[in-house]
Amino acid sequence: MEAVDLANEALAEVYAPYVHRRFEAGDPEWADRVAQARREWRRRRLTAGLKRLWRGPPRRPDRVKASYEQIWGRFTFRELLPDPGRKLYAVQWGGQGMLANAWGVPRVHLFCLMRLIETLRPASVLEVGSGRGLNLLALAARFPDVRFAGIELSERGCEAARAVAAQAALPEELAQFIPFEPRDVNAIRRIAFHGGSAAKLPFGPNAFDLVFTRQALEQMEAIRGAALSEIARVAARYTVMFEAFRDWNDTGMKRDRAAVTGYFRARIADLRAYGLEPVLVKADLPHKIYMQVGLVVSQAAGGCAPGEGTCDAA
Repeated sequence: MEAVDLANEALAEVYAPYVHRRFEAGDPEWADRVAQARREWRRRRLTAGLKRLWRGPPRRPDRVKASYEQIWGRFTFRELLPDPGRKLYAVQWGGQGMLANAWGVPRVHLFCLMRLIETLRPASVLEVGSGRGLNLLALAARFPDVRFAGIELSERGCEAARAVAAQAALPEELAQFIPFEPRDVNAIRRIAFHGGSAAKLPFGPNAFDLVFTRQALEQMEAIRGAALSEIARVAARYTVMFEAFRDWNDTGMKRDRAAVTGYFRARIADLRAYGLEPVLVKADLPHKIYMQVGLVVSQAAGGCAPGEGTCDAA
């Protein structure tokens, strides 16, 4: 795999508008915030077992679907802007603590996706867990020659994404959020948004050069094996995952949060069992103090060389 330009200097510039306060090393206020979060997640972990006795696992597919029907039903693109009046989260990056708007992290991930597509040059891209289409709308406008598709479990997410894709231009707030210049906003009309589950993707083998997830697998622990098998099946060349792999979330409050929420618990090495060989790992990305999301790029078994296009499109 060719080298990808993911230098922290460029990522910091993308993230900067969403950072509202930085803490110096040893700042007592920051230390207190971290200690409080640690205590809170420890307490919640101790009580989580009792809740499961009568509610069952927290990430059942039906619950996930119901939750996101509500989330995408009330979401507006105005939330993407770095408004200091919105809730701020304690974030760590490069050893520094900061308070930041939650949408800064997805903006960094989107910039990384842009860099990866520039390097890997896929002819077709699928997002698994495409939500309201934010990533695909941005990327399609940047790469008008690439065939983009998304699959989303919630009906409201799919409907909202299709409605935006049918417009003549990107919503103003989304255009401001995107960390790169669009090349053809009309290309968003060609995105194919599908409804369905990651456990049974409605595509043929090797249907897409690149398949990516962005904090979607964290909601799929109950169907993890099926979802990873399906992602590997339809990926012709590469997969890209921005996820909270267990490698980075196995101690302290990160482990406690994973136990409470029932989030994704696969290790990076587990991907090999599905025919996915990790070729790029970047853990050093901004993340909330209680859950570290990093980047893992894997090569699919029998993947094409860059520039060859889709191996066996459906």
